[in-house]
Amino acid sequence: MAEAELTDEQLKTVEKLAVQCLKSGIPLSVVKGYSTEELEAVYNVTYNLYQQQKYEDAKTLFQFLTLHEPAEGRFWLGLAACYHRLAEHESAINAYSCAALVDATNPIYAFHAGECYLAMEDWENAKKAIEAVTTLCEVTADEEDHTELLKRTEAMAQIVNGKLRT
Repeated sequence: MAEAELTDEQLKTVEKLAVQCLKSGIPLSVVKGYSTEELEAVYNVTYNLYQQQKYEDAKTLFQFLTLHEPAEGRFWLGLAACYHRLAEHESAINAYSCAALVDATNPIYAFHAGECYLAMEDWENAKKAIEAVTTLCEVTADEEDHTELLKRTEAMAQIVNGKLRT
């Protein structure tokens, strides 16, 4: 999907909506009158685009979804995953961070951020992400089995520790 430039009038409209949302604490979806069903329909289309490996198209729609419903973690996860697949690692890390703000006890966001740091060869931040995954897995061990995630995290830790030693 091509990016379109906004006119001055459109920018003013966006600014008004943003101010209204910030003042009221109400998501943009409510201000614009989108129903939960409409957002869910957009999500379903977006998820299908992602499954078809149409990451640019999916990214655009996930951006729309996160803008309109910023408290929905799966929208942030989808956006982060698109950035990740497109090797836009810094943007992916930012989106994984937003997902973690919405769902602070889910270790998967820190794990995927760690993968991005690994791809960027940012060993120090990768190590911090690994530590976060481990801590979150320990904290939520009663609620969920993280055995597989911890195995993958350990493999990542071996790579990072090897790089940090050299």
